[in-house]
Amino acid sequence: MLSRFAIKPTALCFALCLSATNLSAQEASLATSSPGGTVYNLGLAIAEAGAGSEFDIRVTPFTSTTQAIPVVASGQVTFGLANAYELAMADTGTVSFEGSPIDGLRIVSALYPMRMGLMVRADSDIYSLADMTGRNVPSGFGSTATGELLIGAMLASGDLSYEDVNQINVASFGDMAAAFEAGRTDAMIGVLGSGRDARIAENVGGVRILGLGNDAEAETRVQEFVPVARIDPVLASSNILGVSDDSFALTYDYYIYTSEQTPDEVVAKALDALMSGKDVIALTVRAFADYSVDTAQRDIGIPFHPAALDSFSK
Repeated sequence: MLSRFAIKPTALCFALCLSATNLSAQEASLATSSPGGTVYNLGLAIAEAGAGSEFDIRVTPFTSTTQAIPVVASGQVTFGLANAYELAMADTGTVSFEGSPIDGLRIVSALYPMRMGLMVRADSDIYSLADMTGRNVPSGFGSTATGELLIGAMLASGDLSYEDVNQINVASFGDMAAAFEAGRTDAMIGVLGSGRDARIAENVGGVRILGLGNDAEAETRVQEFVPVARIDPVLASSNILGVSDDSFALTYDYYIYTSEQTPDEVVAKALDALMSGKDVIALTVRAFADYSVDTAQRDIGIPFHPAALDSFSK
């Protein structure tokens, strides 16, 4: 079922080589998603933190974070931002990287847990996943394989599937947000606590996050789509936009990663920027306020860069 997301290696290489032109001239570059999204804004915040540590980081947007992974692994871009699932796909040669595993990836640090749910308008009559039957839901997502997988996992937590909804094709996460704001879809992937969703809420008159199913088999169904995901509780008292009741969210971690070729001193500078600039980054990504040496070491089976392990031990 998932093989239809595979990216042709030749076409991918060509596109990535074009995207990476002239990046090596920078002291350090950081691959993000396209401008306007949560990951792009995270990249800007990390660059600001780097500037505070006298470490120059150039934010380098790609169409998707998935597309950037081979470029970072090859050393053409110094660092990248990606979620645990994208990195696992690349490392194992599955889904988007079917049959073409990416060698040389090294983890610099886990950054923060990314919690998600299906987000609907506050004035909608959708209050639970069961209400999603027959509604307009984004699908496709072009080169971003994780889009359909995330929505598929969320629906599966409530024992639903894409066959139970009306699929509306979107080209990317940015297009997903535009379709939701325009009323072409009834729901989108909401990232709890994100600035992007706060702006969308202002534009549509408020939003609501649907809690995931949490029966005995829900997490197993979710992991059939996203193996690195877990279902975590979300408390109404946490004062998160769109969450008015205690509920559950799909969760996995976001990472900054690099190539095995990256010099130790460059990785050490990046980690110093993360640690010393935590408060700066948390202004953009609230969850980053809990960043620490302990949370930075969350393991997903991809080796950490030696300089990162050295920094953690100090």
